[in-house]
This record gives sequence, C-alpha cells and structure tokens, in this order.
Amino acid sequence: MIQIDIKKDVIPVRVGEVEFEFEATRENVAKLFDIYDNPEKFEKSLKTKFKKEVAELENDENSKVSKFSRMSDLEVKIARESFDLLLGKGSFNKIYKVYSDVGTLLYTVLPQVSESLGLEVGKRFESQIKDQEKFKKKYLKEKRKNK
Repeated sequence: MIQIDIKKDVIPVRVGEVEFEFEATRENVAKLFDIYDNPEKFEKSLKTKFKKEVAELENDENSKVSKFSRMSDLEVKIARESFDLLLGKGSFNKIYKVYSDVGTLLYTVLPQVSESLGLEVGKRFESQIKDQEKFKKKYLKEKRKNK
C-alpha cells in the first residue's frame, strides 16, 4: 500500500478566546487578496447586496431609537457576511456569541483580522514562490543532466 499524507495549509486565527483556521487554499487566498487589494470593491459589493436596507435606513423618519436599532441590524448582516467570507461560514455567529458588540467587531476587529491575514498570507506566498523557484532550478538542472 502506498500512503501519501497530506496536510491542510491553515493559518490559526484567534479573536479574543474564539479560534479559527483560515484555510490557505488558492481560492481563499485569491478572495483575501481581492479584499485586501480592493477594499473599495468589497465595500461596494456589500452596499449593492444590502442596497434595499441602506435605502430604507436613509429614508427612515422614525425615532432615533428605531433608526439606531435598524442600523444595528444592518451592521450585524454586514459583519456576518464579512467574517464568514474571511474565516468561513458560521464564524461570525461564533464570535458574536462571545462578543456581542457589533460595532467593535465590524469597525475594529474585522479590519485587524483582514490585515493580519493579508500580511501572513503574503509572507507564506513569498516563501512558496522561493520554494517553487528552487524546485524549478533543481528540475531543470536534472533535466539537462539527463540529456
């Protein structure tokens, strides 16, 4: 029997006492770099997705309490979408159970998670490129040797 062990490339992420693993697959890294390199594009996509709620909120002439409550609901939806995209489906709910201040999660924690992941993935990406270059040189050297 041939046994080939394979290990997932994950980046451990801890938000307070809640732990996650960012799977550094090509697809996830591409999504992360897209968000990291084009935050305006990501923000625009969220605004488009929640266009109706934003418009209703802007036109809300109810009391400040009502408007604040609706704004909080919208922030929860945006935070859920954002955290779940970065850390996987259900991640926002796990964090929110422990830390229910959506303002802090959305405006402080989320940017820190995004930036930290971007930097860590960038380091790993550079390392992978170096490893690929070494492999390529070794392969080409062996190929020339075998001619």
